[in-house]
Amino acid sequence: MAAPGETNSSASPSHKRGLILAVASVAVAAALVLNRLEAAGVCGANEAVEGIFVQQMVEHGKVLFPLENGHSPMYKPPLFHWTATAVDHLLGVKKVTAFNLRLTAALYAVAGVILTISFSRNFIGYDGAWLAGLIVCGSYQYIEQREEHMAGSATCLPSRSVSGFWPRDRLAQFSPPQPAAFS
Repeated sequence: MAAPGETNSSASPSHKRGLILAVASVAVAAALVLNRLEAAGVCGANEAVEGIFVQQMVEHGKVLFPLENGHSPMYKPPLFHWTATAVDHLLGVKKVTAFNLRLTAALYAVAGVILTISFSRNFIGYDGAWLAGLIVCGSYQYIEQREEHMAGSATCLPSRSVSGFWPRDRLAQFSPPQPAAFS
């Protein structure tokens, strides 16, 4: 609570406008990544392999040790697959389709935009954070190829977009410590 005579910065018009624009950035991200998820079948080799593991988890209950074609174990950490299984379970889905396979990658993409805005807000406030979110939304690789990478780069691109907005004087406080000279 602000002291008498002081203004509460979270109630300022600039803060409210930035917050509204940040929410609008997240809505734009959701509209971009959720649009036409089911438009095409599972087509890429990587998407098909990930779909097999998700299918093993969702349809056959092999959550801990799914096998590709009954032989090959997973070669990736299963966070994406477990998330897809949890989303399908929450939605009551019993059969893996192109839509619910891609839904998890789309949710990760929206979460990446939210994290970008949250991280940026600490450095530049909501007035610039919403713009960092829109920059991520404008990236072809982040929005259009989310299924191909299956959330593998969910943290890489947002962190790059944020770094372009850091004020130069604040970058100095985050520079790595210089090694001490050997005596």
